Amino acid sequence: MSNKLRRDRPDLKLFRYVIAVADEKGFGKAADRLGISQPPLSQRISEFEKVLGVRLFDRLPNGAVPTAAGRVFVLQARTALQEADRAMALARSASVGEAGDICVALAGGAMFSFLPKVLRDFNHMYPGVRLSIVNLSPDEQIRRLQEGAIDVGFTRMAPTTADVGLTVVHSEAYVAALPRHLPGFDRPTLSLKELRELPFVMFQREGSGFYLEVQALCLASGFLPSIAQEIAPMHAVLGLVDAGQGIAVVPSSAHVMAFPNVVYKALLGLENSSKLYLACHQSKRSKVCETFIAFAKSQIGGFGV
Repeated sequence: MSNKLRRDRPDLKLFRYVIAVADEKGFGKAADRLGISQPPLSQRISEFEKVLGVRLFDRLPNGAVPTAAGRVFVLQARTALQEADRAMALARSASVGEAGDICVALAGGAMFSFLPKVLRDFNHMYPGVRLSIVNLSPDEQIRRLQEGAIDVGFTRMAPTTADVGLTVVHSEAYVAALPRHLPGFDRPTLSLKELRELPFVMFQREGSGFYLEVQALCLASGFLPSIAQEIAPMHAVLGLVDAGQGIAVVPSSAHVMAFPNVVYKALLGLENSSKLYLACHQSKRSKVCETFIAFAKSQIGGFGV
């Protein structure tokens, strides 16, 4: 008996034959539909029934109808063919970067800006791509990119390496997050220097570029911040401000987290802005990774850099 009829590996063509006979309620019309002659079709299905050990069709004088076993087989065969067609379509899509898996790492409150819309729109445009989202510090993102454990990272700051490239995809102003009823700071705008005597809640130092950013801003304003607390992630920083443990300097997009006792004040006179970087390996990139990077960069113009 041919390999095509082995019990553990049936030919998908046989599935189409069985479905055609069931749909057309007979071998003659099924053969016409399949573009083959009737005798070989009848023979192939008879051999298949012997392999299965069950009768799929009751042969009638004017046609054929599926048995109970045949009806079950036809239902499952349709599903199998649909999955086979889907597998082939996904393989073709993957070859051009429109299907597959991609792991995206986030850090530094990246989800507070334009990223939710980018991820949502990407999923809509490329339904064959499965996104996995992880939260990693900037240093960890670089290490994982070098290892090939993630595909793309979004971070506020990261160390520069020869094999990982950084591209600015978003830029926004810094703001001060203050306890709501802090005496003497009820104006809508402040200078960073005015906050020099207050305790700072900082993003944790280890593995965090944002800590260095805020420290550099304070030094440029003529003082070294008095650090009361170090913590991560961003919502924890703002939670401590809400609890009256100090003030914080954060990207303006952080205002989406509405803590009841936190107010946000624009900071005047700062030359630098908070930048969000897209990090990716310079050479080890899959087709689907290239598709995601191109899509993310195409969205930059709508959000301001």
